Formats: sequence, C-alpha cells, structure tokens
Amino acid sequence: MRNKNSELHDLSNDILNLLNSTRIPVVMLDRRLSIRRITPAATKLFKVVPADIGRPFADIKLNIEESEITSHDLELQIAKVLDSLQPVELEVRDLEGCWHELSILPYRTQDNKIDGVVLALQDIDAVKRSQRYLQTIIENIPTPLLVLDADLRVRFANETFCATFQVAREETVGQLLYLLGNEQWKVSALTELLEKVLPEHKLVQNFSVTHEFPRIGRKAMLVSARRIEDIVGHRAPLILLTIEDVTENEQMVDILRASEERFRTLFSLGPVAVYYCDISGTIQNFNRRAVELWGRTPAAGDTDEQFCGSYKLFRPEGSFMPHDECPMAEVLNGKIQEARDQEVLIERPDGSRIVVVVNIRPLENSDKEITGAINCFYDITERKQGEIALARLAAIVECSTDAIIAKNLDGVIENWNRGAEQLFGYTAEEAVGQSITMLMPPDRVREEPAILERIRRGEHIDHYESVRRRKDGSLLDVSLSISPIVDKNGQIVGASKIARDISERKLTEAALIKSEKLAAAGRLAATLAHEINNPLQAVANLVSIWAQSSGLDAQGQACAAMAESELRRVTHLTQQSLSFYRESAF
Repeated sequence: MRNKNSELHDLSNDILNLLNSTRIPVVMLDRRLSIRRITPAATKLFKVVPADIGRPFADIKLNIEESEITSHDLELQIAKVLDSLQPVELEVRDLEGCWHELSILPYRTQDNKIDGVVLALQDIDAVKRSQRYLQTIIENIPTPLLVLDADLRVRFANETFCATFQVAREETVGQLLYLLGNEQWKVSALTELLEKVLPEHKLVQNFSVTHEFPRIGRKAMLVSARRIEDIVGHRAPLILLTIEDVTENEQMVDILRASEERFRTLFSLGPVAVYYCDISGTIQNFNRRAVELWGRTPAAGDTDEQFCGSYKLFRPEGSFMPHDECPMAEVLNGKIQEARDQEVLIERPDGSRIVVVVNIRPLENSDKEITGAINCFYDITERKQGEIALARLAAIVECSTDAIIAKNLDGVIENWNRGAEQLFGYTAEEAVGQSITMLMPPDRVREEPAILERIRRGEHIDHYESVRRRKDGSLLDVSLSISPIVDKNGQIVGASKIARDISERKLTEAALIKSEKLAAAGRLAATLAHEINNPLQAVANLVSIWAQSSGLDAQGQACAAMAESELRRVTHLTQQSLSFYRESAF
C-alpha cells in the first residue's frame, strides 16, 4: 500500500510539473463544468487563477473577442462535446487581436469514463497571418483558383474565379465541384483525375474543358490540379485547382488558321510566282505560278534543287548565270542584303525564254539569324517586247517629217513630235498642255468639236484637208489623218493626229488647173481658126478677083484694097491661133 501511495504521489508530482511547465493554456472542467485544474499559461487568456479551482466556468470572464465566440456559445460547444464525445476545434481571437485554436476534448478517466472536458488554446497567430497573406496573394492572382477537399467540395474560390464565371462566393464555397452552376464541371474524365490527386499524388495538367455557360457564354479552359497542404487552415491535404481561360487563344488560333488558309490560297492562286529556300538554298516550297514560269516542277526538299527551280538562268545581257550565282544565292550567302526588281532570263526545258523581275528578302529568326529567303518574281516578257516596240514606234514618230500629235478627248495636246515643231514652229514645251485650237484659224475653230465627236464614236478620219496656222501666223494647207487612242481596257482616251503639209501640192494643182484652162482656150481658138480659115480663103479669093475687076472706079478700088488688107489681118490671126494650139499640144 505504501508503494502504491508513493507511486500515486510521484505521478501527481509529475502531472503537476508537466502542467506547470507547459506553455499551452489548458483548463480542465468536471462534468458540472466547474474548474478542476489549470495551467499557468491559462491565467492570461482564460482569466483564471489557482484560487478559481472549483468555481463554475460560467463565472469566468474570458479574454476572447465575443465577436468570435461568446461565453454562451462556448458552453453550448462544451455541452456538444460531452454529448457527442467528439472533439471540437474553433479559431478564436483574444482581445489583443491574436489568433488561437481552441480545442474542446472529452476528459477521459483511466477506466475510460467521461468525467468532464479539457479546453486547450494553441497560438496560431503567425500561421493565421501567413494564411491571410497567402490568401491575399491568391485573391489577387489573375488566374481563377479553387481549393477542393477530398470529396471535391469547394473550400475556397478566389475573386478571379467569381468574376470570371460571374458567380457569388456564397453559391460556390461548400458546393461539390461537379454540381456547380448548371453542372458544367460534371466531366467524368476530369472527376476521375481529380479523385487520384490526393491518394496517388497525381498531377492534372492542362485538361481541356469547353462549355456554354449561362451567364458568360462559351468558354474554352485548361484545368490543372495538384495536392497542397493546409492552405486555408485545414489539416487534411487539399486540391488546388487552377483554370486557364483559353477562349481567346482558341479564337486566335481559329483566326490564324483561317488566315493561314487564306494565305495558302493566295500563295497557290496568286498571279505572282513565289518560292522559299532554307539557309542551305534547298527549295522548300513553291506555288503554281512558279511552276508555270519555270516550265518544270522541282522536287521540294531535294538538295540537288538549290537556289532556283528554273532549267537555266541568264543575265539580262544574255550571259549564262550559274544557279549558285543567282540573286537568291547572293542573298543567302550574305553577298547582298536583298534583291529588288532585278531582271533575270529564264530558259525552260523546251528552249523558250522569258524575262522575269525578282524580289528576294531574307527570313530571320528572333536572334536576327538568316534562316532562309523568299523570292517573288513575275513575267515581264510581254512588257519588254512592248517596250521595244514602243521604243521603235517612238523613234519612228520622232524621226517622221510629218507632224504627229496626240491629244486627249478635251482637245488638249499631250504629245508633240519633232515634225510638228518643224511644221508649226512651236516647240514641244510650248505646245504640250495647250488646246489644239491654237493651230486653227478663227474660221476653222468649229471643226474641232465635230472631229472630237467622231473620235468618241470610234471613227477614223482619213485625208481630211484643212487649213492650219503656224506660230508666225502664216497659214498652210494640211492633210489630216486622225485615229482614236484606246487604253488596255478598250476605252477611247484620246486621238492621234498626223498632219502633212500639202501647200506645194495645192500650188501644183492650181498651176495644173491654170494650164488646163489655157489648153482649153487654145483648143477653142484652134477650132475657131480652123472653122473660119476655109471660108476666109474663099472670101479672100473673091475680094482679090473683085479688086482686079476693070469696072471698079477709084472708090471701089479703094474699098477692095481695104477689104484685102482686113482679110490678110484676119488670116494672120487665124494662123497664129493654129500655131499656138500646135505649140501647146507638143
């Protein structure tokens, strides 16, 4: 018995020393809720002293904010523990604002009987402040976040989640994930993955969820989840769920995909030939038009097909150009920065040649390193042929002695050749931009509207004779040939006029007319002389016989002599008329 009492005494001393040495505020109550025992640390928070042992706990005024828990609420919690025999844990704050965890546990005797309760306070102020700091950070993270427990029930939702999905925190926290909203998160595959996060320490990364939300419309999201420890004050591990809204990304991807499709269509159907080479010069891609201009289809990616897909290349002057000396090779080798509007001759496998203009720019990566180059080129063969023909025509126009003038449909001079300068006396600088009517005498100005009207109808005017005025005011006769000028769309945009000086011809024609008149007069005179000569001879013979008659008196003889004289004069005139006709005829 003595040994037993000694052991009990030692045990009592041990417990007393343990309680006195602990820094945890502890108050033990009996079944009547009277104070049974306290620790020294309980003095401050519970406001009890050793003299209070045996007093009802309800008489003690606690050093705890009543906004956190009142004395009555605490008694109800104590009664709950005595009734259910299940511990209760509460977070409370003292009057100084420090946080504590209040644990209420059943007081069990050695024979496992409940004989009261134990109240213990643990200082969690530092933990609580850290949690609030972390929570503030989480609240301000621009990514929607949820914290789930093992049952996938929402324990926390940050402000970004509520704002993004337009839900209140009250209608979210405490709900099962797959029952949120209109069950938009009820995805069996996602649920299966989340259920493995805690027991198997699984990570969920970028699980795709697309749903039509009633308030915000269609959203495409990437969901990730991982295990976390006590992020909001719960001892059991929780699940941190992050949600990335990729709706705009998907829309951008769709836009880029559509843009790429349009680019590929443009690349394939565009009128300009395009091909791309990597840094080694290997042709990686080309469009339909490039094949048409090359006259062959190279094998994309073939290392034997380098720098250009044409059969042969030549320089503009006609010398042979090896492929490794072409503009694409020079750009890729860094010999030139880029090629702009360079002319190259391409020979096709069938021997035909075309002239193309190439424009080449290098392609660079983010480090400004050249990774390849793209060549856009187009056929200018017809244009070159047109330029040659135009140059020939310009040379002909410039060297022509005829005046060649181009004017628009308003009659304004737009082109003036050297022949026009010589014919009218105006230089090109003086004439271009002026009205064509400056070449017309006042009485001819009315011709121009009629001419322009015929040109607008597409008519050609050939050998139209008129009178024009030189710079010095003198007039000259001209023959005009006027034709419509048509653009590439078939629209009449002006007129081309060729004016030829016909002054000499006009003088010749006048001389011919005068000569013809003289010839006609000669022929008439000859005819008259011929017709008169025969009767005149008869009359002359009769007068001569009469004059020799012996029966004439002096007056008769005088009259006969006068008649003979006049007949000789008339005969002389008829002989001159015949002589003039014969000379003009030969």
